Amino acid sequence: MPRHLLVLGAGSVGKRHMRNFVQLGCRVSAMDPRVDRLSEAEAEVPLSGRYSSLDEAQAAFPELDGVVVGSPTAYHVDQSIAALESGLPVYLEKPVSLSLTEALRLQNIPSRPDYEVPGAAAYDHVATRPDVDTRRVAVMAYSMGGYYAPRVAAFEKRYAACIAWGGHYDYHATWVTRRKILESGGNRVSAPHFQLPWVMGMPDMDSAMKKTEAYKLEGVANKITCPFLVTHGAEDSISPVANAQLLYDAVSSEKKTLKIFTAEEGGAEHCQGDNRFLGATYVADWIAANL
Repeated sequence: MPRHLLVLGAGSVGKRHMRNFVQLGCRVSAMDPRVDRLSEAEAEVPLSGRYSSLDEAQAAFPELDGVVVGSPTAYHVDQSIAALESGLPVYLEKPVSLSLTEALRLQNIPSRPDYEVPGAAAYDHVATRPDVDTRRVAVMAYSMGGYYAPRVAAFEKRYAACIAWGGHYDYHATWVTRRKILESGGNRVSAPHFQLPWVMGMPDMDSAMKKTEAYKLEGVANKITCPFLVTHGAEDSISPVANAQLLYDAVSSEKKTLKIFTAEEGGAEHCQGDNRFLGATYVADWIAANL
């Protein structure tokens, strides 16, 4: 009996997969919220089923042999998880997701406070490459990475420099403030209420908040001795600029730099979201001067 595959997304990528699977002798169904795309697909290949939503398509899961995720990237992770939780194999188009956080959620790899462990593994990997000077490897991270990168540099001394592109000092305290804003109906936060439990791998907000209590750089940042840069936006409404100052003050490095981008020069928003190029070139110049 021919294999029956469901293709999520009937755009050009999805239709290509449909044509290929039909040529291989498979039965094909399709899901797309746009009726016109489903009609275009059906004009090219015979469809065993057509659905306008994932909820509608899930009713057919028991009779399927696999799912192809060829929808817009923003939907990849949720759609893949739905299929995998139903026991179906998934063929996922690239890019996997719009963020590392989402990709890690798909793999069920939650965040961890002892980021020197994956940091050491990352160094071990790049050190195997013949084109890498192992004496000049820096660790840099962005946004929440303002906790991760300093944590790595504090304990993994093989890194020659550290860049916190957006400073953190007490991630739990930051989320206490964010939660108050969320629960009062505000929206000036970096993530929806459901993302922190996803990132932390916890079932609810209370347990996720409890886990963030370990995400503090007090007593850790002072162990950083390599050249260090922390950048921040003066008008960052997601992570207060005071976090960058606290981090900078705690670092023990002889060579350390605190760069606060102002509204006048640009780059004053979170991680220079209002002028990313300015932030990137500053970081690149600092690396060139300090490595």
